[in-house]
Amino acid sequence: FIDLCILMGCDYTDSIRGIGPKKSIELLRNHRCIEAILQNIDKDKYPPPENWNYEGARELFEKPEVTDPETIE
Repeated sequence: FIDLCILMGCDYTDSIRGIGPKKSIELLRNHRCIEAILQNIDKDKYPPPENWNYEGARELFEKPEVTDPETIE
């Protein structure tokens, strides 16, 4: 689910131009993860953003920074 969110576009990183919801689902069904998609995708047709930090975005989804409400003044 997280890779789907990243592929479709999220606040944490840019998305791959030309890849929307349908194409994201198709790619994940065929390749299972962003790493495999990047190895197999036609980069001329779907160029990933330069220095694409999808790994950082994935980490923010998996381990969000949470502030204990008791510490907020």
